[in-house]
Amino acid sequence: MERFKWLPLMAVLAWLGFVAPARAIEPEPTTTLFALTCMQYFYTPEKLKGMMGEQHAITLEADKARFFLGGKEGDAWAVQSSGRHYVISLRSDGICAVFAQQADTEAVQASFEAMVSQAPAPLEAYRKDGGGPNSGQVHTTSYAWHRPQDASELLFTATTSTDPQINVQAMISVGLARK
Repeated sequence: MERFKWLPLMAVLAWLGFVAPARAIEPEPTTTLFALTCMQYFYTPEKLKGMMGEQHAITLEADKARFFLGGKEGDAWAVQSSGRHYVISLRSDGICAVFAQQADTEAVQASFEAMVSQAPAPLEAYRKDGGGPNSGQVHTTSYAWHRPQDASELLFTATTSTDPQINVQAMISVGLARK
């Protein structure tokens, strides 16, 4: 995977329309923010941290960041975009995620699937089943990008909830996982 550090950037550019022709599904703000942060800077986390500083994103205190970091070490930033509130988290184990307080959950899922269901060559994409909670109001979708000969893969996950009482309606993450 080391040789293919540029692939997430190619996927971001394709998703945003700079490389690929027009697509049927418009990017949803949560998915766009994920593409411009976690995907674009996956292999250069220090650049993501620098960009968060340049954008004057609010660094969350450890007690507030704990939820977004899953109890792990790392950084979390609060940002506003398109009139919505988001948290971008970057764990020390490399997992990067975008959390949306409000989101059109169907649009997030459709936009996410359109973005990650096809991987840039030479990687292959496949849907992973059973990767998270799926019940009445909660829906999780996961895809992996890999080369068959590699021992690891990029794992993309989107979880959405239509529960009006929940504080996070959408979460999209990427991390390097062993096959």
